Amino acid sequence: MRERLLHSRALIVFVLLSLAANLSAATAAHWTVVSQPPRLVNGSPVLFRVTTPTPVRALSGNWLGHEIAFSFDARGKVWFALAGVSLETKPGAYPIELHAETSAEQSAGQAISFEKKIRVERQRYPRVLLKVPARYTAPSPEDQRQIEQDKATKAEAFKTVSAVREWKGSFAAPVQAAISDVFGVERVFNGTVESTHQGLDFRVPSGTKVAAVNSGRVILARPCSLKGIAS
Repeated sequence: MRERLLHSRALIVFVLLSLAANLSAATAAHWTVVSQPPRLVNGSPVLFRVTTPTPVRALSGNWLGHEIAFSFDARGKVWFALAGVSLETKPGAYPIELHAETSAEQSAGQAISFEKKIRVERQRYPRVLLKVPARYTAPSPEDQRQIEQDKATKAEAFKTVSAVREWKGSFAAPVQAAISDVFGVERVFNGTVESTHQGLDFRVPSGTKVAAVNSGRVILARPCSLKGIAS
């Protein structure tokens, strides 16, 4: 009799543990996080698409130390956001943390969260060897102070996140012209890597009209040392 009782208790514990595991798996399975492109590398732009286990009022995220603002696509019933991987990010798996507040009537206002690790691989970028006069690689103390001030100004501007998404639809090239320099190129001046190109350059004559690639708001427009106009 005692053996049957112990067996029954063991069976109940096993069933409860199985139910808990299945419930946990089911909850996680209802969260879907898809990143595009499928292979992410240092320097990649990223489009996240997220479906939640229940309707939510808002969705926010954090990845690689940056806040991510999500927008809702009512037609596809999916949340989406743009993010990016810096050139300095080392290979590894980095967790994206998602936080939401439910909107369903039976659980309105309930906080839910989810975490998934996103893998980043290493990408090697081309190098360009340049020989220039020493004054361009050894700025004066005054120029160095200006360079540091410009860096701080741009870093502060890059922290700006608008409350609502300002871009819409597809992105378009700013001008129809040949590409003169690509993203990620290491520029080696007089044998030393002085900068890494973090844009995409188009070769056009002076005075050519250049369009914005999408809707938005200009938050900084001023001359900057060594790198022309920041906008």
